[in-house]
Amino acid sequence: KIKPDNPPVLTDCAVMYSQLGYNDKALEYLDTAIALKPDLAQAYINKGVILMTIKNDVGEAVAVWKKFIEIAPESEHANFLRQQIEAIESNQE
Repeated sequence: KIKPDNPPVLTDCAVMYSQLGYNDKALEYLDTAIALKPDLAQAYINKGVILMTIKNDVGEAVAVWKKFIEIAPESEHANFLRQQIEAIESNQE
């Protein structure tokens, strides 16, 4: 049984659910992980990927990625996401 109070495990399960095509379930797991551990950066990046690439929810993906950048501003992923967000926002203008 999945430990419902272990955010890193929930995040890993979310990735597996997404790979199996259960993206709504994956998002539920990520939301639970974030609720339990709001500073779990990996949950935000994974959620943004699902929102952007599968759900085509650009606005929400950008919002989630901005939260990731707040949590891990010096990470390699943050630098990449800054570039992606800048490109997305410049295309929306």
